[in-house]
Amino acid sequence: MYIDPKITRQTLGAYLSHNVVSAGGRRYLHIAVELCGGDIRLVSLLAHELQHAVEVSQDPDARDSEGVARLFARLASTRGCGVSNCDETEAALDVQAAVDAELKAAR
Repeated sequence: MYIDPKITRQTLGAYLSHNVVSAGGRRYLHIAVELCGGDIRLVSLLAHELQHAVEVSQDPDARDSEGVARLFARLASTRGCGVSNCDETEAALDVQAAVDAELKAAR
């Protein structure tokens, strides 16, 4: 897993790239996160994207961009994300909400 500051896809706060690199029996994923905003927002977004990484890691067929696209099509949330070029899952939305609530409760 590689995590970098987000410089593209301005409408999204963060995203998991569908470009998976497979080498030596391992898959390498890339997450980009917008660094603007408070720490709770940043940690919640990162938790959300890490949940997507877990989803990819649990699907042996998600070894390239087409496999990742098929996975997210199967897991697609009915809540969606409001833009046409994003894939959303209930699990990632739930993780983000849980982390956000836990961090806010701790303040």
